Amino acid sequence: MIMGKQIRLFALYLALFVLPLASLQFTRAHERHPLAMQELDWQAENVKRAYAMAGDFHAGALIRIWNMPGRVQDVDGRRCLVGPYFIFDVDDSFAFNIDETVTVELLFDAAQTDGFIISYDHASDSPQASTVILERDGGERWQWVSVELERAGLANRCHGHTDLGVAAPGALLLYDAQADHEVVLCDMRIVKEGRQEADHALAGTLSLHVRDGTRGDAVPARVGLYDAQGRMPAPGEQALVVPRFTDRTRQVPVRRGFEFWPAGKGYAFYVDGEYEAQVPAGRYQLVVGRGPEFRIHTQEVEIVAHGHTRVEVALQRWIDMPKQGWYSGDAHIHIERTRNANPAIHSLLSAEDIHVANLLQMGNLARYHFPQYAFGEDGHYLRDNHALVSGQESPRTGHRGHTISLNISRYHDPVDFFLYHDTAMAVQADGGLFGYAHAIIDAFHVSRGLALDVPMGLVDFLEVLQFSMIDTEFLYDFWNLGFRLAPIAGSDFPYINLPGTERSYVRIDGPFSPQAWFEGLRQGRTFVTNGPILSLEVADGTIGDTVAAEKGETLNISARAQVNPDIDSLDRVELVVHGDVAATAESEKGSESLTLNHSLTAAESCWIALRAYGKNGGLAHSAPVYVSVGGVEDFWNTAAVPALVEKYRNRIETLLNALPDAYDDLERWDTADLLEPAWNAQLPALRQHAGQVLERYDELLQRLD
Repeated sequence: MIMGKQIRLFALYLALFVLPLASLQFTRAHERHPLAMQELDWQAENVKRAYAMAGDFHAGALIRIWNMPGRVQDVDGRRCLVGPYFIFDVDDSFAFNIDETVTVELLFDAAQTDGFIISYDHASDSPQASTVILERDGGERWQWVSVELERAGLANRCHGHTDLGVAAPGALLLYDAQADHEVVLCDMRIVKEGRQEADHALAGTLSLHVRDGTRGDAVPARVGLYDAQGRMPAPGEQALVVPRFTDRTRQVPVRRGFEFWPAGKGYAFYVDGEYEAQVPAGRYQLVVGRGPEFRIHTQEVEIVAHGHTRVEVALQRWIDMPKQGWYSGDAHIHIERTRNANPAIHSLLSAEDIHVANLLQMGNLARYHFPQYAFGEDGHYLRDNHALVSGQESPRTGHRGHTISLNISRYHDPVDFFLYHDTAMAVQADGGLFGYAHAIIDAFHVSRGLALDVPMGLVDFLEVLQFSMIDTEFLYDFWNLGFRLAPIAGSDFPYINLPGTERSYVRIDGPFSPQAWFEGLRQGRTFVTNGPILSLEVADGTIGDTVAAEKGETLNISARAQVNPDIDSLDRVELVVHGDVAATAESEKGSESLTLNHSLTAAESCWIALRAYGKNGGLAHSAPVYVSVGGVEDFWNTAAVPALVEKYRNRIETLLNALPDAYDDLERWDTADLLEPAWNAQLPALRQHAGQVLERYDELLQRLD
């Protein structure tokens, strides 16, 4: 026990003091799986492998564990899995790529298990999940529970190339203190009536060629091929490999309510313009897409046994945003990258038409993940106006939020992890942009970090669109306090959505380059979207501009939202002034385009922004146009300032008087022993910095008088 404590103290000493001073570019170990996925020594009939895992947003339910990952434990002579979440690889010799009802029988210790969530690889849809509650009153301690899985596919398409998952009822994204956070699973049996396999002898060749309908050159794209039952044959070797955590897969789930794709199509794959594979004979629906600017191509395809089917697809543009000076980017992607991997990763992200893909090396107090081989220009990979760029998501804690740094020339490994301002200042001095991620539902207490860093001019952007959700509470608060923050959007692949599902468009003056894109973002010439396209003109200014006006002058405002009809239709568009809706245009039936014209009498300097909502979940929000009335450059909402100052002063006080809670940290298994010692060591310096921040808030109040 003493030796273990000494080892932990030595590891802490290395993490806090020695490693940050090292001259190596990467200073933290990254061998462990980002989601603590670990194979366990546990056997069951027809189960080849069992793993503990710490989270899974692709399991039909949004799984997040709130205690340590699972383990194998002896329970009254039985060898059991004890923990919050387990995934299983069904032996392929028993069942693989089927489409039939499968019965899973599970043996639980009901004295320690309230129920469970079971998820599985569906034959034609993305993974499905259901919750089962155990009967405990008067029941036996050891309970066999039988669950039928309709249209089970079991094609190794879940994380780790697995097929099934079993989670505790409390292992969900939103914490429930009353729910059971562990299961005790002691045995498993899988039963099926027969075995359904495609007759690969009756197959033909599909030769697919995807072209840009305007230029005529081959382009990468997302592809689906679905039979009459909605099943997609396993992609061939020419499909692009998708790096997903430590997996290498050729097909990805496309989930309803997250990624826009024709309804009922559960999986897709990516091609680099040319694709050829053997496909079981039959009739299929072919679906090809390339992000929100291209129409989604669909057609019927027949594969003849022993025949050759050639399909030419010319993708037609719905809109050409680069021609108008707007280029899309995903600010939040996690893919480990070596120099040799650049061409394949570039093709994958170009298939979603992402012009600037920010690949973030991610760190916590113990280690980093998704390493990038280089930063700065040496880490840029540019081809056909689509670029890969290195960035970082660090520092990040559950105590004061996750941060993102973009356009950096090196990895800024935090010396004092909780002193985010040190990293922010270093990033900005480096010419980079510093901001906060996950500004939805106050994830990881992001508001505490914002309360400290925004008043000091250290926050350039805020990630407000993610997970098919938008939350502007903190964005509006700080706009109303007079601070300029650019809204950004990121998919957080592979944790949440497919790359580019949420993206930021940035306006560039002149030729495209990554640096020009970041400069446009710095200037606030941006809007965020998961589909709708926005334009906003206030007098002679547009998004990111400052317009001069005299008091009492009438400003003509012209706004428009559009959406690709293959993706969504517009429900409404709203003009927002100082956080309040000033005008709205609506469509009861849904429309491809909505325009809004409004006249505003200039009374005080203000900010004006545009937001749009689709019938099918489309969301978009612009950065502001700033209106300077009578030369006043304060764009704050003076009536709101006192309450907002009080709100964020309270956030700071809460932060300084609370110990870090390991349950809030995403990688608790890594950081639980490090959080409190690091916090206590850095708290005096943080208090000193907080004093300076609180003085800034006082200055805001004084300026009101």
